Amino acid sequence: MLKDKRSTYSLLIVMLISLASEQSGYALQKMLLAKNGRALVGIVMPANPSITQQFACSELAKYLQQISDADLLIDSDVHAQQPAMFIESNGKLNEEDYSISIRNHNIILSGGSDRAVLYAVYDFLQRLGCRWLAPDLSFYKGLAEYIPHKPELAYKASQNIHEHPQFIYRKLDVEEGRSHNAENLKQIIDWMPKLRFNILMVPLNYGGSGRVQWDKWRKELTPELKKRGLLIEVG
Repeated sequence: MLKDKRSTYSLLIVMLISLASEQSGYALQKMLLAKNGRALVGIVMPANPSITQQFACSELAKYLQQISDADLLIDSDVHAQQPAMFIESNGKLNEEDYSISIRNHNIILSGGSDRAVLYAVYDFLQRLGCRWLAPDLSFYKGLAEYIPHKPELAYKASQNIHEHPQFIYRKLDVEEGRSHNAENLKQIIDWMPKLRFNILMVPLNYGGSGRVQWDKWRKELTPELKKRGLLIEVG
């Protein structure tokens, strides 16, 4: 009799867990992206993409190619492939929020701003195993990032992802960095959205020495910041 009761209780627990999973939408989903060097999905950008949305698509394709050896086609939503990875802005999200979801056998990477769309791309790549440990400065000798190699590449998720930062402003300060130049500052800017920084702080003229000052790098850095949707604080 005791054994029968235990079996009944165990069955009830399994049923309750299964029911809770179905109601919460936490069923494991798997989407195959590439296999043996062949892409199984395309990348779809908006019909009139911003410069940051275009960059987000190119970054996604670049890193997925490095991981899987497969070349993913980037297309507009007019000729969307199925299944596909959609890059899109979502006005219902806060400016710094982003989401990663699977819908109708498509992966949707969306953000409340173009900058947040890029965050979604890098977060997605991190979930596939990419790691950006530091800016790709020369003295790291190529070890500043880790990109896995997966001939069979799949995205697995038990739920949709929605990220909301605890801090609105996430700044990286150049300060008195006397070894900085335009080249390594570009490498720092490239690293910033991968860690979800959103503001680069540069002195107007640090200590009045004329050595670390925004005007020295303005022309070279502004396009890189704009491409990623990053903000600049000067002064």
